[in-house]
Amino acid sequence: MLDNQKQINVITAGNTGLIGNELTKQLLDSENLEHLYVLSRAQLPFFHPKLQVFESPQLHAPEWDEAMPKPDYGFICLGTTKRQVESAYAFEQIDIELVYNVAKTMKALGVKNLAVVSSYGASKMSFSHYLRCKGRMEEKVTSLGFSKLVFVRPGPLKGLREKTRRDEMLIQKITKHIEPLMIGPLANLIPIDADDVASAMQKSLFELDASHLNILTSIAMRNMLQDT
Repeated sequence: MLDNQKQINVITAGNTGLIGNELTKQLLDSENLEHLYVLSRAQLPFFHPKLQVFESPQLHAPEWDEAMPKPDYGFICLGTTKRQVESAYAFEQIDIELVYNVAKTMKALGVKNLAVVSSYGASKMSFSHYLRCKGRMEEKVTSLGFSKLVFVRPGPLKGLREKTRRDEMLIQKITKHIEPLMIGPLANLIPIDADDVASAMQKSLFELDASHLNILTSIAMRNMLQDT
């Protein structure tokens, strides 16, 4: 996914989720990656010479060692579900405030180009609390003024989770039978592979001369990857 001539430094958050896990593997497989810094609540279950994990309950970065190259690019794959938290307020603290605070941290470290996982249908005007939160998160992160900002808005995801989400499994079973009928905007609801989302996030930052703000739905991500 990277320009063959360019060595880059990347910082990420949300590496244990479905998309974040795929993103981590893809980045570490790249010859062009110099360093991968990870903001995490716990150490990752593997070692890599290019990997450095900053462990913090609130995903704070430590005081930066000037001997370490600063990150050029950032990726945020954070999020939860209402089943995993006790209240709407707790949900907002993760899906809005934590994402925003991590984005602020990355910008303070020198990140100019950022990609963030959101959701199809994200809008602060949505009737859905989940989608309103995603829309509010996008608005707050946009206000930070990154040079290039990408929000990926996937529909249902495909991939292996440590904890299976029953709603995703149900959607996959249903859409498998009606997928030929899902055309136009409905195609955004066809489950998309998490590794495709991770690939599209990288391509949007590393390769494309995108505008300041770019929003990628599942349709846009599939089309982007088909062109490669």
